Amino acid sequence: MAKKNRNDRQSEDEDKTKVEEDPREDVIATIHVLKNKTQVKKRIVTRCAKDTEGT
Repeated sequence: MAKKNRNDRQSEDEDKTKVEEDPREDVIATIHVLKNKTQVKKRIVTRCAKDTEGT
């Protein structure tokens, strides 16, 4: 269990340092992820519509 706790602490420290280094990169990354999710949802909707039209 001690090893897991150490790893968790290390990952938390790494995340903190990343945010402190350049918070802009994190914000840009989240925006790209949101855009990708919306595109995927739109694609799924169009596929469903085509399937219903075909049948």
